[in-house]
Amino acid sequence: MSQDWMANLGVDGTEEPDDMGDPHAQTAPLPYSQRSPRAPHLTAAPTADRELSAASVQIDPPRRWPRSEGSLDGQPVPVGVQVGTTLSPELLGRRVKPIPRSGWRRVVHRCTFGAINPGENPADVRERAITYRLNAPVASDHRITVFTTKGGAGKSTTTLGLGSAFADARTDRVLAIDANPDKGILGQRLNTIVPTDQASTIYDLLAAGQYARYSDVRAHTLEADTGLQVVASHADPARSEALTGEQYQQAAQMIAAHFQVILSDCGTGITHDAMRGVYADTDSLIVPTLISDDSLSNAVFVLDWLDAHSMRNLSARAIVVINQASGRRKPTPDEQRIITYFQSRVRAVVTVPFDPHLAEGGLFYWDRLRPKTVDAYRNLASLVADDFHTKREGAL
Repeated sequence: MSQDWMANLGVDGTEEPDDMGDPHAQTAPLPYSQRSPRAPHLTAAPTADRELSAASVQIDPPRRWPRSEGSLDGQPVPVGVQVGTTLSPELLGRRVKPIPRSGWRRVVHRCTFGAINPGENPADVRERAITYRLNAPVASDHRITVFTTKGGAGKSTTTLGLGSAFADARTDRVLAIDANPDKGILGQRLNTIVPTDQASTIYDLLAAGQYARYSDVRAHTLEADTGLQVVASHADPARSEALTGEQYQQAAQMIAAHFQVILSDCGTGITHDAMRGVYADTDSLIVPTLISDDSLSNAVFVLDWLDAHSMRNLSARAIVVINQASGRRKPTPDEQRIITYFQSRVRAVVTVPFDPHLAEGGLFYWDRLRPKTVDAYRNLASLVADDFHTKREGAL
């Protein structure tokens, strides 16, 4: 064979010594600087006389692949797609639609036996988003105070509605304390199989003094169908002493060992000794009111009193709840003026529409409320849950 093609490629024709005969023979490797570069891709075109010539050697140009950042199953991955991450349905080009739970979309899905799936109702998407907010994690415990200086504004109703919204959505424990220093009605309005006149009270919990185990506290609570538990106040007319601030803080400490969300339905005395303990342990403040001059003036007084007693941070984070509102999609002019005023002073304002079940004033049943009322309490609970990261400062 001709040696010209070897000369053209810069290769001499001297043969290397045959070391195959000696298996122990070793050749010292050349230094890296003296090594020949790798030859480009060579394709030999056969000739008629089976000899290679310089003209019969073709050099292929280097292959140019489209710019990519990796490969997926042997195929280039477009720029911007991160290799090694979990394959999402969007990347694979297919996505299973969720089954609609309400509205005309559910009707179409059921009538076609699932052959046509229009997707979720936007209202269901909003409900799922609220449920996600309601399940926000709590580092230790979050204490919510429901307070106003006038009865009849819906304090106990707001406490039960807010607590039921949390207990119905969350998997941890939610409890409400009847912190009224005198006779309270929170336990009497809770729908429970245990007769309220035979139930334990906050005074029994304090007298027992046991709270190391959950069962120690559970023995003194009432539980509703939603899972909301309540520590009731006394209903004994012979009792003369009132709940003190030290007693409330002691009871709250015992309860906080086993409950993550704790609500307090307070009395109407803003300067009562029990309220000092309540304010010091408050993370979120709820101020209920009605659309009436007396009730609105009392709600404003609560905010003014907090500002005057170095608790401006607590009043600014408060949420005002307007009970028995019209429930219209667009508030009435009077409601809008009230909402606008309180929005300038507190974190949020929530309107709870009139509900015939709440107007009865008897036992509270979560499943008997109108859908708009349930949505209002869930919206209120989601706003409170957004504040779960806030830590109490002990204002008093």
